[in-house]
Amino acid sequence: MIYEKEVAPDAKLFSANKEEIKNDVEESLKESEHKGFQKWLDKQILKKPSVSYQMMVISFFFVCFWIATIIVYIGVNHA
Repeated sequence: MIYEKEVAPDAKLFSANKEEIKNDVEESLKESEHKGFQKWLDKQILKKPSVSYQMMVISFFFVCFWIATIIVYIGVNHA
């Protein structure tokens, strides 16, 4: 038996099915005041919920860092 059911039977944290989780996420994102890029990311999260906003931002900066590093490397070696 899942411990959650003993402690808080109505919570459905780990025992919620996929549809309940999807509905909860949709409701939460509808209530956010995100705009622009973050609003677009909210839509992407609904398509692939395993990727959060923070992970996307970290990935973006990681890619930017390596692009800048390559540009500097090429610039130093060709100077």
